[in-house]
Amino acid sequence: MATWRKAFLGFVAVGLVQLPAMTHAQSRPPAARPSRVDRVVSADMLKAQVPYLEKVIGPAKYVNGDVRTYEVSGCTVDVHVSNNAVRAFEMYVTPRCSPDMNRFLGGPRRWPPLLGMTFGQFTGIENGEGIALKRMFATCLGLCGNAADPIVYQLYEGPHVEGYLEVALESVIAYPPSIEASERWEKVMPGGQGEHYIWNHQFNCDPNVDDAGIAAFKDVKIDRIAIGYDLEQDMPGASTNSGEPVKCPQG
Repeated sequence: MATWRKAFLGFVAVGLVQLPAMTHAQSRPPAARPSRVDRVVSADMLKAQVPYLEKVIGPAKYVNGDVRTYEVSGCTVDVHVSNNAVRAFEMYVTPRCSPDMNRFLGGPRRWPPLLGMTFGQFTGIENGEGIALKRMFATCLGLCGNAADPIVYQLYEGPHVEGYLEVALESVIAYPPSIEASERWEKVMPGGQGEHYIWNHQFNCDPNVDDAGIAAFKDVKIDRIAIGYDLEQDMPGASTNSGEPVKCPQG
């Protein structure tokens, strides 16, 4: 009888020792589910066929050529389409519309939220994550008129392991920090090129002015972001102030 009681008490003691660990594991909160925006705006949806996308997101609100506009939980998402497949996502960065970059880009560090992030902060992170600045563009610098607010783009390209995914940061030149940054960038444009260098957007052909643009916009917040492939073709900076295509020197 003593032996039986001793074994029983030992079994109870082991159970009591293990119980707190079990309770702790059971009380651990489950991993947060991605938002509906992040389920749609993700690497998995890039190159997906439009009918598959619309099973998840619903029909487009607007269709303008190869750009389809959707409303997703208060977030307006422009989807650029090629051959009826998703080529890129583009959107303003807002509290309801801040895509999780961790769903697109790998790397040892986690990307913080895009909301409130500056161009310089993004550059500081990407330097350790394997994507690199490809070019800087602008729809207009100086003598822009009132037709539309100019936009400045920083275009990044990911490594082979990320499928050369591209990311374009956009700043709308419509408020003091962005206006002042664009003016600083314009002032360092090559002085001997003449006014046609600016008017004909030759700076969009000249990678030598990119570093000055990066420095000028480092403290400017990101207004819009595009994520996908072949993003350069979506940048209106490919045409001059007079509407003609930019003719970059060959060679």
